[in-house]
Amino acid sequence: MADAKESELHKRAQQIASEFDLDATQVNSAVSHLVQHLNSALSHESTTQIPSFITSLPTGTEKGVFLGVDLGGTNCRVCSVQLQGDSTYTLLQTISEIPRVIMTEHSYMPLFLFVAKCIADFLAENPHLTKPTEEQGPTPVLPLPLGFIFSFTFEQHSLARGVLLQWDKGWAIPTAIGRDPCQMLQEAVDTLKLPVSVCALANDSVGTLLARAYTNPTSPPTLMGAIFGTGTNAAYVEQQSKIHKLASRKASDLGASCGVMLMNTEWGGCFDDNTAALPSTQYDQILDRESTNPGQQTLEKHVSGLYLGELLRLALLDLVNSNLLRFEIRNSETCPLLKQYHIDSELLSVLAGDRSPDLLMSRQVVAERLQISDITPEDAKAIRTIAMAIGRRAGRTAGVAVAGIIIQSGRVSKFDAKAAPFTAESKIKAPEGLLVETKETNAIGCGSAFRLVYRLIKRFFKNKPASPPSHPTIPSSELQFKAQTTSPVSSPTLSDTKTATFSSDCGSEIDTGTIDIGVDGSLIEYYPSFEADLRSALRDVVQIGEAGEQRVKMGVAKNGSSIGAAIAALYQTPVTCIAATKTIIAAGSWDKAIYQWDISTSKPVGKPLLGHTDFVKALTWAKIDGVDVLVSGGADRKLIVWNAQTGAQLHTIQDSAVAMGSLQHLVVDPVLTTASEAVVVSAGSDPHIRRWRIRLTSYEKIREQHHGTANSEERPTICVHETGVYRLHFATASGDDELDLWTASADGTAKCLSRTRNFTPDDVITHGDHVRAVAVTELWVITAGRDEDIKIWDKASGKLAYVLYGHYDEVTDLLLITDPRDLSQKVCSTSIDGTVRVWPLKRKELDQLVEEMRKDITAEAAEENQEENELLTAEEEAELAALMEDD
Repeated sequence: MADAKESELHKRAQQIASEFDLDATQVNSAVSHLVQHLNSALSHESTTQIPSFITSLPTGTEKGVFLGVDLGGTNCRVCSVQLQGDSTYTLLQTISEIPRVIMTEHSYMPLFLFVAKCIADFLAENPHLTKPTEEQGPTPVLPLPLGFIFSFTFEQHSLARGVLLQWDKGWAIPTAIGRDPCQMLQEAVDTLKLPVSVCALANDSVGTLLARAYTNPTSPPTLMGAIFGTGTNAAYVEQQSKIHKLASRKASDLGASCGVMLMNTEWGGCFDDNTAALPSTQYDQILDRESTNPGQQTLEKHVSGLYLGELLRLALLDLVNSNLLRFEIRNSETCPLLKQYHIDSELLSVLAGDRSPDLLMSRQVVAERLQISDITPEDAKAIRTIAMAIGRRAGRTAGVAVAGIIIQSGRVSKFDAKAAPFTAESKIKAPEGLLVETKETNAIGCGSAFRLVYRLIKRFFKNKPASPPSHPTIPSSELQFKAQTTSPVSSPTLSDTKTATFSSDCGSEIDTGTIDIGVDGSLIEYYPSFEADLRSALRDVVQIGEAGEQRVKMGVAKNGSSIGAAIAALYQTPVTCIAATKTIIAAGSWDKAIYQWDISTSKPVGKPLLGHTDFVKALTWAKIDGVDVLVSGGADRKLIVWNAQTGAQLHTIQDSAVAMGSLQHLVVDPVLTTASEAVVVSAGSDPHIRRWRIRLTSYEKIREQHHGTANSEERPTICVHETGVYRLHFATASGDDELDLWTASADGTAKCLSRTRNFTPDDVITHGDHVRAVAVTELWVITAGRDEDIKIWDKASGKLAYVLYGHYDEVTDLLLITDPRDLSQKVCSTSIDGTVRVWPLKRKELDQLVEEMRKDITAEAAEENQEENELLTAEEEAELAALMEDD
């Protein structure tokens, strides 16, 4: 009788296992559907094939320290990653398990307050990340840029903005649907008053792709990053020319029209439109019906670790109900076998790897995990048979997904699996340009009234807005460059000596080289046969075959999501200064590097100039003996003179007589500069203004004269402000042909220093807060600073004419530009918020802009009040108080 029962158990286990088979015919049918779906989803908005707005891959040469948060299905990771520039990194990381109760809360605030608390704890444990360096002095701590890996389905609108479309992995927080993950996290961060700016949003698979590309630079570069853990997803590199749903985007938003885009496939839902294309069992149907998202994420429910344990539980319940298993359940109230999602998928890895006699290890582990006793070897064999079938199908289904992306990407022929030998001619050309996103896809543009005042009111009601305003681009000179970004705690240096190579000719060339894939997750790392099962499916695909499968190289991007989150922050950090000639625009940033672009083509010129040991804060151009010279000043208290054409450092300058502070601005004196030498005026965080006479082979500091003294006493510097001087600007005084020197200071004033009076004050304008920049036209004096406002003053009367709102963080620089279409003058502003904006200076356009602001302010105030009322319920207030008490 016992033998008959054992035979029946074995037969039934084999029968159940066979239901999970995925044969070659089914594999090819599923791949065919997936490729069709992936291609179709490039043409219309959907919950799959979502653009990441990252248009280049790291090359392994990047350096710096970046913050990242990886919010996964089970854990929240907070990290700082120091990139060493040689494809290696140092990782500091904390991992916190996410309480299950907040995964299904009605309000989004408990979840994001939890994440913000994790960030606060991490910063407390690593105080060096927020501590200013000695050279920076007592400068206020600037917000730390943070990349946010959000492992759920969202529609991306820019590198820093998106909208949550749906939850998966068993999560369900209804009030978060339709909201921006960055904004929700920033809201919580601001609630806890943390010095953090959530500046980049990416999926975990995008993060894994970025991490793999950095740690394993290849030629051709990494194609894909895939997650096989609690959930599953992938990102890959696609040609922008194929992404027809981006047709409405401006070329300036996306890079070259034949460039590339990292796509977040959200492949877990790629079979939701045709579930029959992916064969399912009765257990799959039960699982889907009882899930939090029935009819959705079909592929994920076949592959991801969250569901594999549940599938095993449902199959084992079938055997228990058939009275075929001999073990005894110790306590029916606590037995995981009787509780939904209480069998961890780790159990499947243990069973698959067991080679002990009579499955002794499996019997011990199953007895412990399932809280059962008297488990027999036959019981263990039956359980293992089913578990391995579930795991094998998961691996082969993963192979279907990987094959679909390989085919869609064009790395193999869609019609012939016999690829030609890889030759030098088959290598594909590198894209040109430093294509890095800013916080808005409109990288350069004027602020619209709608959302501009929103930021003003937002700051009035609470400290700092959660995300930047949305600004349409108004007609401008269309300077199209994108700024490289990094963290204030260290500095990345970028090199174009190793550039990721992708097709730039919009052709259909088939690459026959290595297909590099970065992977991460517990299944791919710990399930014994997962990769082998995945590869078996690849070999079954007609378009890939054994030859194609052998080209696939997989590498575990350990901590890929965390590292990718930090790398994503690299693509989003402040520009601190700009300077332009008629053909070249140069920009300095927190990364200590200086970049140059050709204005007519928007393409980079030469390599980044590296030499400063702290933020680059000031730039100015000069021509000496026919050579284009760039002079830079930094927070390292140094001026560096560069040969802009060769990149060579000509001089490194410091004041030996009066100690200099952090350099803030440089300007060339157009009156005293000659063909063989340039007179450069410098200002910094100390109140002293210095003038330097610079030649190609030498330099000297000019001694100043006191105005009106009988003996014309010399003075070491010009000192007319109470504290630091942040900007300098030469302009004519009213009715005067002489070029006077305008200054902007932290003492809240802008002053006109008369040249005829040895640069002593003539006019004073009181801005009201730290003045960071000043620009002067025939009609206007324009000031901007720490209060985020652009103020336009009537030059003749000194009265305030306009106040323009748009930036949501400190304005760092102003530059006058000319629109080539109508030759009108405009002013360009840069900000710590990571954006560059262009503003009109014609009275009519200014009047229209201000009037639009006034019309919208009432509506925006009402909207803000409504949002404020929805921020925290009484229950959430209590939870926040509890979180704060934990500190």
